[in-house]
Amino acid sequence: MLRVGELVRHALAQLFARGDIEDDDLTGAVITVPEVRMSPDLKLASAYIMPLGGERAVEIVEALNRHARSIRGRVAREIDLKFAPEFRFFVDETFEEFGKIGAILRSAAAFGAKGLILQDRRAPALSGALAKAAAGAADVVPVARVTNLSRALEQLSEHGWRSVGLAGEADQELRVALTRGPTVLVLGSEGEGLRRLVAEHCDAVARIPMRGGFESLNVSNAAAVALYEASQLA
Repeated sequence: MLRVGELVRHALAQLFARGDIEDDDLTGAVITVPEVRMSPDLKLASAYIMPLGGERAVEIVEALNRHARSIRGRVAREIDLKFAPEFRFFVDETFEEFGKIGAILRSAAAFGAKGLILQDRRAPALSGALAKAAAGAADVVPVARVTNLSRALEQLSEHGWRSVGLAGEADQELRVALTRGPTVLVLGSEGEGLRRLVAEHCDAVARIPMRGGFESLNVSNAAAVALYEASQLA
């Protein structure tokens, strides 16, 4: 399904780049297609799009859905599939996450991390824009998707891994909380931070010390700092 989704995504990107669809709401729009998700039977393609700058995203998605049947025919001529899928278009609300996760993957590769765990309900697919943002790191660092992060931490603990969560309000500094041995660095989402239940499943919660009155970094920068600190103990 991943390969088919990528073929469809590429065909859509080419179609939008040529500007073949005549609609006033699409005139002059530069549309990116970060992800296409295929149904198990390959009969439905859910395409997540984002116009350049994020402007008029809702109007553009509505226009694309109006032309879904025409787009289906055009894509069918571009790719070699037994049956062309039906299309549904959505605004890609995870677009800004691609760069962050890509940066984390690059840091993970640079500092020798064994893998990256993503919570499945929030994570974009490892293709398209995310693969580009990762600049090859997605091929080096194994990525696992889990539904329940707290349960995943429990299972890792059973196998000898020690979890250290990052939170700006923590009393303990990261370099003090880190120890030698298998370590899982747990980062929360930007805005919400580390969720309470996840923090309760960490062996320690620590902060990155900063000057100038700042409490936190964005998640990709925090990951880079934490991975560097952990690599010094490896």
